[in-house]
Amino acid sequence: YTGSLKDSTVYLCADVDLTGKAVQQMDGANGRYSGMVMDGQNFTVSNMTINGSSQGGLFTRCTQIKEIRNITFDRASVTSTGINVAVITGQVYNNLVLDNVDVTNSTITAPYKAAALIGAVYDEQGSVSKTATLRNCDVSGTTVKAKQYDFGTCGMVAFVYEENGESVVFENCTISDSFLDVSGITNTSYSLHAWAYYNGNDAAGCIDEAPGLAVTNSTVISE
Repeated sequence: YTGSLKDSTVYLCADVDLTGKAVQQMDGANGRYSGMVMDGQNFTVSNMTINGSSQGGLFTRCTQIKEIRNITFDRASVTSTGINVAVITGQVYNNLVLDNVDVTNSTITAPYKAAALIGAVYDEQGSVSKTATLRNCDVSGTTVKAKQYDFGTCGMVAFVYEENGESVVFENCTISDSFLDVSGITNTSYSLHAWAYYNGNDAAGCIDEAPGLAVTNSTVISE
């Protein structure tokens, strides 16, 4: 579909199994997505495989998209030779809400800056603060693998820059039975106990203190 989805709500109407299907990454910075809401209606997208050199996952960037909600990605495999890699999107630089978006039994692999949901919250040219809100999101049975080094390789969001007031808020989120694979990397210091790597600080150590990070009623159950 190449028409405009501006200010539309797009509904998933059934479970989707992408086994053996080529997945075309979408650029959520394209103006035809402005104000779009993606509602999965509690259906599951399974076996999504993305291999490439660009950032991102399903969306390379999310600039225009307003909200993604009520969807599970199961057994996704997202691999890139680039950075800012995740199942949902590589980079957020608008006010984006992920509500009830789950990633289960999946693998995300990148040189570094990899996470389950969002690669980076960063607006290179913006001057107005942007917030990514993750609400009722769960990550389980998932491996985040860093191949070069583990900088910015975390549980839900890989990196929050906060240079122009970017921030990320976690509300009622859970990470369980998931871990960071840093095999073959000698200099490691981060783990999935970090929700996000914030502007040079391990979020596990400043989870309630970093100005770009807020966590409410959220739990890391195990790694």
